[in-house]
Amino acid sequence: MNAPQQAFAAFKAAKPPATPRGRERQRILVEQEKKARTRYERIGKHEWAKRRLCSTRQLVRYDQWNGYVPPSTDQYGKPNLTTERRLLIALMHEVDHFEQDGTLPDYATEAVSE
Repeated sequence: MNAPQQAFAAFKAAKPPATPRGRERQRILVEQEKKARTRYERIGKHEWAKRRLCSTRQLVRYDQWNGYVPPSTDQYGKPNLTTERRLLIALMHEVDHFEQDGTLPDYATEAVSE
């Protein structure tokens, strides 16, 4: 478990917020963390996907990423068109295709046995 995941685990283990708004915020954070963990685990199953993630995000190791994908809109409701988001969404689609029909992306030369 990396540092952000450890911090979030401590947050979840803490006493629940006393206000309805606080409980809603906590529920949303827990839901977002579950989605991030799912993305992290799905990409982690495939060596080619981990290499692609590290190269596009300029990471030294795969475990430096926590599964976060920027939201689809910014705080003003405008579409989030950042390169980071587009690359991560594209990688997730490539993982989907590989898991459904075994088709590797053009840049991937080998798959890892699972």
